[in-house]
Parts: sequence; C-alpha cells; structure tokens
Amino acid sequence: MKKEPVGQSFCVICSAEFNCCLREIDNNLHMEREGGEYHRLSCKALETTLARPKIQKKRAIRQVSAVLEQYGLRRGATFESGLESLVAEARRGAPKEQFVFGWMLSNGCGVAKDEKHAAEFFHLAADQGYTEAAFHLATCYKWGRGVDMDRLKAAEWYERAATGGIDGAWDFLGRLYCTGVGIEKDLPKALEIWARAAEGGSEQACFRLVNTYLEGKFGLPKDEKKAISLLEQFGEKGNGGALFYLALDVFNNKGDATKGMEFLQKAADAGYKEAYNSLGVNYMRGYGVEKDEKKAIEMYRKGMDRGDMYAYFNMAQMYFSGLGVRMDKVKACQLWEVAGEIGEPVSLLNAGKCYEEGDPVLRDVEKAATLFQHAADLKHPIGLYNLGRIYALGSGVELNSRRGIELMHEAAKLGHFDGLGVIGLGYEEGVGVPCDTARAIVYYQLAKEASSRIPESSQLIK
Repeated sequence: MKKEPVGQSFCVICSAEFNCCLREIDNNLHMEREGGEYHRLSCKALETTLARPKIQKKRAIRQVSAVLEQYGLRRGATFESGLESLVAEARRGAPKEQFVFGWMLSNGCGVAKDEKHAAEFFHLAADQGYTEAAFHLATCYKWGRGVDMDRLKAAEWYERAATGGIDGAWDFLGRLYCTGVGIEKDLPKALEIWARAAEGGSEQACFRLVNTYLEGKFGLPKDEKKAISLLEQFGEKGNGGALFYLALDVFNNKGDATKGMEFLQKAADAGYKEAYNSLGVNYMRGYGVEKDEKKAIEMYRKGMDRGDMYAYFNMAQMYFSGLGVRMDKVKACQLWEVAGEIGEPVSLLNAGKCYEEGDPVLRDVEKAATLFQHAADLKHPIGLYNLGRIYALGSGVELNSRRGIELMHEAAKLGHFDGLGVIGLGYEEGVGVPCDTARAIVYYQLAKEASSRIPESSQLIK
C-alpha cells in the first residue's frame, strides 16, 4: 500500500575553500590534522548542498537549517565566524550544536565530509539524551558509517531514539529484528514493537505493520483482512496514518466518497499533514463533498503550514490558473520552488520551465539548469530529459553533448522518449558519440515508434 495523497493531481508546464583548525580540546574529540590544516567549504557550497532535494528530505533538516541560520552560516559574511562559534559550543558540550556539526560532517555540508568524526559528535550528543543524535548514531552503527558495523548497538540506539519521541525509529528497530542481519532474527518481537508503537500513535510503525500483512512480507502470508482490522484498531485510537489509509481503502475499494472524506478529516484532525492536501483536492473536485474552491484553498494552506510538498504544489496550481484566488503566476512559480526544495519533482520542472522561458519571471537559464538538475537527481524522467537537452544546447551549463545524450538515454529507459531523435542525430553526425549510422537508424525508428519528433541538425550543437 503506497503512501500517496488521495486525488493528487499533477500538471507539468512544461568553493572557495578556507582553513580552520579543529583541535581536540575536550569531550574526547579526535580531530586529526592533515598538513597542519583542516579544510572547510564555502557558504556557497553549503547552500548548494542544502538545496538538493535529497538533503531537504532528510530528517531534522528544518532543525539543522534553523541552527545554521542562528549561527550565521547561511550568509557569506558571517559563515567563517559562525562555524567557529558553532564548533566552540560543540566542544563546550552543547548537545544541539554537537548534533548539528555532526550532521554537517556526515553530509559534507559546509565542511568536508568526515563520517568518523560525525559519528563521534553524534555519540557525544546522544549520551546527553539528544534524541535526533541517537537516531543518527543508530544509523551509523547500522551501516558502519564512521564506526564498525554493529546491529546490536544500532538496535539499542534506535530504541533510545524511539522512546525519546522519534516516530521513524520504531520502524527501523522492527526491521532490524525482521531481517536478522547482524542480530538475532525475531519476527514476533518486530511485530510486537510495531503494534505497540502504532497504538501509541506512530504512523511509521502503523504503515510497516499493515504493509507486512497486506503484502505478505518477512515470510508471513498475505492477510488483507488482518491489515484492515489493524487499521481500524489504530484508527480508533487516533492514529492519523491509519485513518488516512482507511480513507484510501474506502475511496479505492468501497467507492464511498462521503465516508472517505470523513476519514480524511479525522486524519487531518489527528495531525496527519498529507490529509489536508487530499481534502483540498477533493473539495476542488466536489468528490464526496460539495465543490468549494475556498475550502480547498483553506486545506492547501493548512497543509503548507505543516510542510506538505503536495499542498504547496496544488496551491501553486491555484495561483497559476486563478482558481479561487487572483491569478498570480509569479507566486505560483515561488510556491513550486518551495515544493521542489522539499522534494516534489514536478514542481522543479514547472519552476525550471518558468525560468528557462522567462515567463512569468525574469529569464535565468542557470537557475533553470539547477532546478532541472534537482529533478534529475530525483530520477524524474522529464527532469533527466530537460537536463540532457540543456547540456546538448549549452544553455545555462557548459556545452557537453555527450553528457546530454547520456541523460536523454537515461530518461528513455525510465519512459520519457522525447530525446530518442536527438540521440539518433548524435550518432548520425558523430556529436557527443562516435558516428554510427546503423545506431542512428535504430534510434530514429525508436523515436518514430514513440512518436518523438526527429530533430533538425541545428538542434544539436557541435
């Protein structure tokens, strides 16, 4: 059972380095010197890393961003002094700063990536009861990142994180016992962990337990009745995720839109953020409720307040089309950018197209290229194609025909075929790839079968 908003709709409109000594002063920090210096990255490099959708989707990103802003690391003029202050506080034993600096080291964000020292900082903060650090330390032990792999220690720290209030830690803890890799396999214990956590309101544990029965995972037979029974049980106790899943079941399998909307509203009232977007979509469609654009906007705004990327996306659609609000395409582009930063790929494509075409915002091909790159990083086929296209044209990026063809080929493998003709042209004229008439014919035929227009020579810059 996939976790997707009900009625979700999409519409594509289509460093300078400087140095810093990080010496061991106390707290068992073992920052070793290399050539007498340590290298930190620039503020620009930090911002580039933070902007990546994969980074934005990481847990604790908002908490980390707030601390970076607090210490001035997100402004070039104060980046160096801010980082020195942050590290000084970490050395003095401040757990929040220890965690954030560990996060920076772990992700290579503003400083050179160093998983060993990241794990040390996570440990220092976790020992003081900082739950986010406990979760990250558990992940270090699970995968052997900066420490020796130790699934028993991973389980210990996941449990500390979970009891400290981190929902997802219950899921990871149960999965350790399910797989039995580096730890004794114990499926009943895993199921018990998930059930107990779901009853306490854990959405992640609820999803994992229900999907285990629904899809017959970890050696258990499929049992849809058991899965629905669990959803009803957890839903009665106010689990927002369970209520959302019940809405999906009613919409998709029972055809009762009115009952589905009731479950969605209960899920939203329980704090399940994705439910607001789904409510908004259905108010727009008049599905299970009287059509009401103002109510849809209200739901989208509530979803946005809770950081839901789909709510940002659909609110942008409202501004772009002038539905329920005064048409404002610049505002729409801004909201697509926010949704894209959170990790919604179609929003990245929409905003990228706006900047590439200079409508409704000032034309900025470099920004468009960055947005397409982020969409490609998420493996969206149109993002891969658009990035390939601008590499082939040298628009906003350095001309690289070979890279362009590689990206278009990757897009085609994922189902977007608009670049097949360009690939054929590349082989025909020997641009970006060796000249190969036979291959060119094959790609032209594939383009024809996919109804992809065969381009003129001028469309591929030599």
